[in-house]
Amino acid sequence: MKEFLFTPDSILPLENSPEPLSVKGQQPALAYGFSFLQIYPTIPSLDLFEAYRQMKALFWKTDRLLFNRLSVSRKIPLPLASTREEAYSALNFLFSIHPPNFAAPFRVPGKISSGGFDLFSIEGKKPFSFEMATTDKLLHSLHWIDSNIKLQIEKIGINLNLPDMDVKLLVETAFSIYSYLIKATDFYLARNMNFNYSMFFQERIISILFDQLSIPQETLLLKEGKLVNDVALNLLQQYVSFSFDKLTTLSVFMGVAWVDLNAVQKTSHIDLEHSMQTMDHFLDFHSRKWCIDHRNHFLEDIKEADTIKKTILCILDDNGESVFDLALFQHLLIDYPKLEVVFTVNSFPVSHNIALSSFKYLLDTEYFRNLNRFFDQGRARLITERQVFRSFETSSLMPSTVQALKKADLIYIKGANFFETFQLKNFLTYYAFTAHGYTSLMLTGCPKGSGIFARIPYGHEGFYYSAHQITNCREVVNSLNQKQR
Repeated sequence: MKEFLFTPDSILPLENSPEPLSVKGQQPALAYGFSFLQIYPTIPSLDLFEAYRQMKALFWKTDRLLFNRLSVSRKIPLPLASTREEAYSALNFLFSIHPPNFAAPFRVPGKISSGGFDLFSIEGKKPFSFEMATTDKLLHSLHWIDSNIKLQIEKIGINLNLPDMDVKLLVETAFSIYSYLIKATDFYLARNMNFNYSMFFQERIISILFDQLSIPQETLLLKEGKLVNDVALNLLQQYVSFSFDKLTTLSVFMGVAWVDLNAVQKTSHIDLEHSMQTMDHFLDFHSRKWCIDHRNHFLEDIKEADTIKKTILCILDDNGESVFDLALFQHLLIDYPKLEVVFTVNSFPVSHNIALSSFKYLLDTEYFRNLNRFFDQGRARLITERQVFRSFETSSLMPSTVQALKKADLIYIKGANFFETFQLKNFLTYYAFTAHGYTSLMLTGCPKGSGIFARIPYGHEGFYYSAHQITNCREVVNSLNQKQR
């Protein structure tokens, strides 16, 4: 398997190519007859200039297809390059982690800026590089790439009313461009990227492929996020009262409920009573499946906020479940007069994550009037990030976030993806999520579907991953418990 990803001319046996994986409860709708695992070995590892030349040719091929089908031309030109250095500059620009500025000087070779980002120096990103991944994890990731690209292009194809044959050709083109990119310069990115970067590359390639033809991705994500948040808010309002245990259960397990109960979510506006009963049954079942439960420790750590100022920095995760996180912290701010909370969200939407405008929309609802009041009083504050990743990379944090981290008494971080990439060794940190995906099961050591509310004290991380050994979160917690006895 390692040879498949990092060695020229290697071929993965077809018996290792099962049905497409589910991505957030969804699978590709079309029958493709090919997969990423079949396209990848057909693409050679080239030097930067030749790789960029091949990628640009594929982008032009897509332009011709979409022009013939929709009679529209590319609005954003691709950078020119006639040397390796110019190709290096072009790729750094197109795949910069800073939002690209497609401005006038951009057409001139060697005159474009990536904001100081260097695509080919991304070693050591958590939780681990693809080169350090286990064989099973690599295979899982490659199948996930296959499903994700197919799903994203199918969604855009529906918006543009493209025929199935065009969608399939665009998927194959995206697979090829992605392969040229990560194989360039002796498989540099294939070896060194983590899953966060892999996802970003996929999304940026699709964005460049479709230029400005489709509904802007940001618009789609905000629309989907509003729907999910409205459903969550509707469900939340049906509960008469809450305990801390109830709110944390809702917060931790609701993220998986959105995946496992997708149909219930979509029909909740039609039959709210049935949706509530289904959700309650789901949550009641899962509430007994805690793997790491440090909620009492959390209350112990903030109990002094009755009389002494305590600050929590809260990093929110997905739409839907974030509604319950806001309810949790509204509840805590009411109960603890000296508690202050600093919320952190991204300024623009990425995947299913809550973004600034979605946060503000929720804050203006009647349900969160008390939280809004705490903002007016200065006991609740908001800082924003500008990251293109599904979970924050510590090396890309805004200075305001770094300062807020340093001033906080404890950090509350939601989501399995954030647990994987956002380990903070020099802080008292709580991670709250459901163990569900392949990586979170491996890094927690917990059964699928179990809840995590883990206290990781100053000087420690939630897991340790090396080429030789994995120390999962359960083992970290057990070791800390033994030292305290």
